[in-house]
Amino acid sequence: MGCDDDSSFEAGSSNYLPLEVGNVWIFRSLQNNSDYKNFKKVTAEITFDDLVYAEVVSGRLYPDDIDDSTYDTAYYRVDNNGHVFFRQKNSLAEQNIFRLNAGDDDTWAYPIENSETVVITVSLIDLELSNQNLRNCKAYYYDVDKWIDEENTTTLAQGIGFVKEYAVWGTGHVLESATINGREFNF
Repeated sequence: MGCDDDSSFEAGSSNYLPLEVGNVWIFRSLQNNSDYKNFKKVTAEITFDDLVYAEVVSGRLYPDDIDDSTYDTAYYRVDNNGHVFFRQKNSLAEQNIFRLNAGDDDTWAYPIENSETVVITVSLIDLELSNQNLRNCKAYYYDVDKWIDEENTTTLAQGIGFVKEYAVWGTGHVLESATINGREFNF
């Protein structure tokens, strides 16, 4: 892992969401009293309707055991424009949750249930993790105008992918370690 004199981090890739099989992200909770860590792991490539998705399993890691009941499976695909589509297990609906080529203040929307619309706004930010500055991260802010307390932000870093997930009510997690394309990162 490379840090230069000003503690800026160089991940070695401009890919904001590396979804190769075997990539793993381990997160620590933003709540100090939490006794578990969250994880995401790319477990397979899956084809639905002639489209290839990365299968991403997420869940919680407890100090002494893994609780199987907390697993969730979702599917991500990236098109040629850098648009990331997300689909939940047992769902046919895709959501355009990220645009990897988006710039600062770019915004787009997509429909969800009950004729509601999700609005995504991107902010380019620098994020400090354990005294390492991750430059040019993309924070994707999710909002449904008519809903209360659903707002959340997912931040992606170049060459690493998921680095922080935060909800408006103060919950969330931040990256502690990752294995991306065989390279280990610790924060």
